[in-house]
Amino acid sequence: MAEGRKFNFPPTMTDKEIERLGVLVSQVDLPVQPPLPRYMYGANDMDHMNLHELQALESNLENWVHNTRSTKMQIMSREIEVLKNKEGILKATNDILQERVF
Repeated sequence: MAEGRKFNFPPTMTDKEIERLGVLVSQVDLPVQPPLPRYMYGANDMDHMNLHELQALESNLENWVHNTRSTKMQIMSREIEVLKNKEGILKATNDILQERVF
C-alpha cells in the first residue's frame, strides 16, 4: 500500500477488500505531472505568456482535469462494485440468519 502510511481497517474488512483498497490507494498516490515552467511561480508569470503558451496551458489543464475525472470515475466504479459484492454477502448472510430464527 502507500509507503509510509499506516491504516486502521475495520475488523469486518476481508483481506481481499484490504488488498483491493491498497490497489486503489496506490493509484491515487501516483505522482502528478510537473507543471509548466512559465506558470509554476504564480499568476504573475501568466501575464507574460504569449498566446501559444496560454493555449498549451489550457490544453494541459483540460487534459489534467479529464485524467483526474477518469481516474475518479474508475475508482468510484470499483468502490461501487466492492459495495455491491458486500451487499450480496450481507443479504445472503441475512437470509441464512432469518432461516435459523424461524
